[in-house]
Amino acid sequence: MSGKKEKVSVIGSGPAGLAAALFAAMRGKEVTLFEQMPKFAMKLLASGGGRCNVTNTLELQDFAMKFGRQWRFLLPALSGFFGEDLRKFFAENGVKLVLSDGFHYFPESGRAGDVLELFQRKLSSFDSRMVCNAKVGKLLISEGKICGLEVNGEPIFSDAVILCCGGRSFPALGGNGAGYKLAEQAGHH
Repeated sequence: MSGKKEKVSVIGSGPAGLAAALFAAMRGKEVTLFEQMPKFAMKLLASGGGRCNVTNTLELQDFAMKFGRQWRFLLPALSGFFGEDLRKFFAENGVKLVLSDGFHYFPESGRAGDVLELFQRKLSSFDSRMVCNAKVGKLLISEGKICGLEVNGEPIFSDAVILCCGGRSFPALGGNGAGYKLAEQAGHH
């Protein structure tokens, strides 16, 4: 693939999808973020009562333990970008965070939209695009390798696919469990 950018498709525009898309773009990938809803990041915009609780005061291990029996699985990923790293990222990109309740960090403005705007602004400065109303029907798999996805009935070929659909919570905000079916297609249980 010399001279040709690696194409990455990200499914879901929640916090995980936005972060995955941005960090892939920052590493020189050509990124397309697909969202099934008519607007981006609807769960993010609703979080914290519309203020977006970005992070909290827990230490790494205490935070990971909140995710149940398999919490140790999260440590390598979380240790690469956690707590102070996250707060610094937001500060360097014009969104000051405040610890207003002694536990949660929120944007100083009190607006979840500032978090989304930061990600949209950063993504637009790279070779990336964000597509709403994009229903991902299935993964495209050839010779045991994911090679793309089907979006609104059309094949989209990618070198990598990052699944960030979330669970079944808040169906009105996009959490319908469709990501589980996609994960199963990739061999996950």
